[in-house]
Amino acid sequence: IWTFCAEARCFAFDVHVHSKGECWLKFQHTNVTSPKDPHFGHSTYPKAMRAAERRLWPWPVSEDVWEGPMPKNIPWTSGVLAPSDAIITWSPPNDRWREKWCSKHGPCD
Repeated sequence: IWTFCAEARCFAFDVHVHSKGECWLKFQHTNVTSPKDPHFGHSTYPKAMRAAERRLWPWPVSEDVWEGPMPKNIPWTSGVLAPSDAIITWSPPNDRWREKWCSKHGPCD
């Protein structure tokens, strides 16, 4: 699985400042053609989540890492390295953070 930041800054629920050109690979030991999708097939963060106070975000991000509100669009581009004839299907992440947040604070789009 590869992930790439093509924007000047890329938002993430973590402690790092992510900037244009950042890229990394992750090895998935099983089901290599069914990578886990942390955004459940969505390309935007839910409106209710974006409108929530920072302390209610799934993981509060420090103002030092990301100033201002959560962006509407998920900035990351991701994919898998697989044979050209492989059929790729996405699977849900283990932690299901979006689903948990939406059931508690939603509704989510």
